[in-house]
Formats: sequence, C-alpha cells, structure tokens
Amino acid sequence: MPDVPGLLVPGTVDLLHRPRVKNLDGSISTVRSIGVNVDGHEVLIPTVTPDGRMLTPAQAVQEFRKTGQHLGIFDTPQHATAYAEQLHQQQAGSLAPSWPGPSLDGLVQAIQAVATHMGRKE
Repeated sequence: MPDVPGLLVPGTVDLLHRPRVKNLDGSISTVRSIGVNVDGHEVLIPTVTPDGRMLTPAQAVQEFRKTGQHLGIFDTPQHATAYAEQLHQQQAGSLAPSWPGPSLDGLVQAIQAVATHMGRKE
C-alpha cells in the first residue's frame, strides 16, 4: 500500500470488487464514504454496501458497527478527507476503461469506413 498520510489502520474493504451504484444525477458511485469519530480516531466508512445498497450516514454507521468494514482509520479528519478524495479519483479513473461503448480500434475502423464511403461516387 502506498504511503497514506495519517493512516493508522488500513481499510478492510475490497476496493477492486465494488458494486457500481447509479446516482440520481446519472453518475456512478462505488465507495461513497463518510468520516466518523470513533475513540478519537477518524474512521472512513463506505455508504455503499457490497451488495449495492446506498446507506444514509446513520445506516452506514450501523453497518460499520455490525461488520467492521471501513476504508481506513486516520489520525485526523483532514487526513481521512484527503484520502477519501484520493480514493474517489482512483475509483473514478478505474471506471473509465470499463465504459461499455466500442473500443478505440472499433471507432477508428468506423471512421475509416465512413471516410472511404464518402470518397466514393455511386
């Protein structure tokens, strides 16, 4: 794991196999999180469950208490927030390659086919 400022305990959530939940605005969430102070440390907990349910903050805290699943325990809320932003960017980047549209090669072939067809006189 790369050096994460303020990280006291690494997360217990499998970041490679997260459900994709569609938000009302059309965006996708995999690790929406909140920070909660537990015994003087900031615990970053997900608000998306492994089965894809979106939780309210109170429900997320209950889920954490039940399962112990978290994204990391930090020394300060600032470090937890910085990591949450980093995690958001990382997860957003991992979603882009899995876009279900055509591949780049397929797009190039389609453009070439259109260009070839437009150059023909029929």
